[in-house]
Amino acid sequence: MLLFPLVLESALSLVDCIAKVKRDFALCNSLAQNVPRCAALCRFVLRCASFLGVD
Repeated sequence: MLLFPLVLESALSLVDCIAKVKRDFALCNSLAQNVPRCAALCRFVLRCASFLGVD
């Protein structure tokens, strides 16, 4: 029973984190031109954001 609030809080933190990263996507995208791994991470974050409905 005590685990549920912790899981919920973690999920909300993840959504908040994804929203922040999505806002910073332009910066990430410019870095991605030099760092291929960053491009993959950016695409992953955008897929997560759209799946979670984060604007």
